[in-house]
Formats: sequence, C-alpha cells, structure tokens
Amino acid sequence: MTIFISNLKRIFKSKTNIFFMVILPVVLIIFMISINRGGRRFSLGIVDYDNTSFTEILAKEIGKDSKINYLNQKDIDKSLVNFQNDYIIEIPKGFTKEVINGHDKKIKGYEIDGINASSALKFNIENFISTSKDIGKYVKGNEKLFYNALEKYREGILDVSLENMDKSPINQNNIEFCVGILIFNMLMLGINMAPIIIKDKISRVYYRIFVSPIKPQNYTLQNLMSFFVVLIIQIIILLTFIVAILNISIPNLKSIFLMFLIFGVFVVAYSLFISNISDNSRTVSIISRGTAIPMAMLGGCFWPVEIMPSVLQQVSKFIPVTWMMEAINKLLYNNSLLSILKEISIIVLFSIVFLLLASWRRKDIVNL
Repeated sequence: MTIFISNLKRIFKSKTNIFFMVILPVVLIIFMISINRGGRRFSLGIVDYDNTSFTEILAKEIGKDSKINYLNQKDIDKSLVNFQNDYIIEIPKGFTKEVINGHDKKIKGYEIDGINASSALKFNIENFISTSKDIGKYVKGNEKLFYNALEKYREGILDVSLENMDKSPINQNNIEFCVGILIFNMLMLGINMAPIIIKDKISRVYYRIFVSPIKPQNYTLQNLMSFFVVLIIQIIILLTFIVAILNISIPNLKSIFLMFLIFGVFVVAYSLFISNISDNSRTVSIISRGTAIPMAMLGGCFWPVEIMPSVLQQVSKFIPVTWMMEAINKLLYNNSLLSILKEISIIVLFSIVFLLLASWRRKDIVNL
C-alpha cells in the first residue's frame, strides 16, 4: 500500500486540491443560499369549467403559497413547454356539486414528465379536495353547511400549507444547487489529482513500475483507491456541512450518499483516463477546462437542464453528470433506489468505458 499512502500525502499537501475539495464548494453554497433565501414560488395553472365558489376557494387556498394562472384549454401545452406553470389542473363542469355530495370526481392534471416541481402542488391540491369531500359526506349535500364547515377548515382547524420538501427556509432549488456544486467540485478535484500520475511519468517512476515486480494492475488499483478515498472524504465533509452546519434536511440522505459514491467511481475512472492520455500538467489543465466545466454546465449543475435549448438537452443525455443530477432529483422527492436503476446503470457504464480506455492506454505504454 506504499503508493496508496504516498498518493494521499501528495494530494492533501496540495493547496489547490484542498481549495476544490472544501473551500470553493463551501463558499459557493453559502453565497447561493444567502442570496436565494425565501425560495421560489410554485406556479399553478387552472382551467376552470365549473366556475363556482368552491373552485374560487380552492384557487385562493393553493394561491397562499403559489402563483395562480387561469388558462384556456388550448394554452395548456404551450404553458408547460415554456415553464410558465409547474402544474396545471382542469376542473370539469359539475365538479363542485359532486364534492358537496361527497362523491369522488377526478380533475385532470397536466405536467411535464421528469419535472418534479409539481409534486408538492399535487399533494396539497389532493389534500384539500380530499378533505372537502369528507366534509361533503358529513353534510350530506347541504350546500350551506358545506361552505360553513369549509370556512372553519380554512380558518385553521386543519391548515393546509405548501411547504418546501426540505422542511426548512431553504427551498428545494437550493438543495439541488448544493448538489450541483458538490458534483462540479468532485470533477475538478478528480482532475486536479491526475497530475500525480503525470509527475510519475516525468520522473520516469511511471515507466519503471511497468518493468518492476509491482504489477501495473496493482499500481492502477492503488491510484484508484487513493483518489476514491479522497472523494469520499470530500463527500462526507460537504454533506455534513450542508446538513449539520446549514441545518438543511436532505430527504433520502443515505441513498444520495450512495449515489455520490457511484459517481465518485466515474470521477476516478475519468481522472485516470485523463492522466493516461496526458504527457504534462499543461495538457491536463487544457482538458479540465475543456471538459469538466462544460460537463457541469450541460449536466445541470448550475441550472436546470430543462431551460436549455432542445439541441443542448439532447447533447446532455450523453454526459454522465446529467444522469447523476437526474438521479439526485428523484431521490430528493423521496423516490427509491429502484426508481433510478437506469441512471445508476448509465453512470456505471461510463465508468467502465473510461476504465477500459485508461487500461488500453497503459497496455500501449508497456509495449513501447
């Protein structure tokens, strides 16, 4: 384990590595949270064919915490595509009458697949309508009693509020931004660890290893392990900072930590690949600027992928960061690991590809 221990010492000795490991992500996270406190309001579109006092009350109740937009049926698709509304409901004619009688009549809901912002809106709408139906069953269709009971309900006997999923003053967008910053800095830290192998090449240590009793696989494994351990330390430090210091509650924290470990394997594989195709630190620097930052931008680390042009959205599907962000977003809305098997498989596939490419390059060097 000589190479493993030596690498750890060299990594932590570098001020640049410490900067990307802890200092930069902490500064960016604190800055973003400080300017974005208070959260983003959800936007609900309503197509109301019933136009009754109850549907007005429904809109007012949800409108306490959300922006309400009244639409025509023809505007639904355009409104969703342009992200003018997170969720749209279509209230059919006769809906209020059915609710007052305690009957179960559905309203249509519209959303864009894969956009999780509608989850909180749907929950609160369903909760309010469900309670209203229970009141209707109790009053047995008496409209006057129904509205009196509903008014007491609204006064706070059973309050409905649209809370952020993280149950804190920091909204869900800020959690996603924290995650994006961590992913970006994992990439930068991984690339900044690559010069360790470059220095071994320059000092001829790299080449002597391949003709020494130390097997090339052993050298690569110890490099991989040392890089991976550093990334694990970074993940633990920053997640602890977010949860314990900033007091942000992250749903599915264990599953999210596991996803970061899986992504860490990709970062290590990518770092080894870069080190094996580079002859000097300048080449590593050029590659890092040309790949890590665009990957983070296209992958959704700094802004949602959905706001980018459709061409860039298609390009982003070939970037592992996109699938990492997609997996994290699903987990933040309390989805299980089973729901992100596709994302996990894609990231693992990218990791295998880069490990194979790095291995192919090593074999080429051995044959020189």
